[in-house]
Amino acid sequence: MVEWIRETNLQIFRSAKVNITKTFYLDVTVEEGLARALSRDEGRKDYFDSKGEEFFEKARQGYLNEITYHKTLPSTDKNLKRIIFVPQDSVENTHNVIYGQVKKYLN
Repeated sequence: MVEWIRETNLQIFRSAKVNITKTFYLDVTVEEGLARALSRDEGRKDYFDSKGEEFFEKARQGYLNEITYHKTLPSTDKNLKRIIFVPQDSVENTHNVIYGQVKKYLN
């Protein structure tokens, strides 16, 4: 699945002619993510919401593996430290982490 995510992202970025310099991964448990999904749109499920916990756990592990992979890249690789892991936390703390990273990047 990780290879599929990498290739899909590359194709999207190439076709859109954009250069992604930072990606924020906001981590939540599968249970929390599904609960949040069901709390919107009057509980209606979309295509992905209907996939089930096993699908989402595999997807989450794929993203976590991608974060680990990025940490192993050589310092000359443009993707080094592109993905910023944001653990599940309060809205305020999540905001502070993202704001701090964006502010640091823009400076």
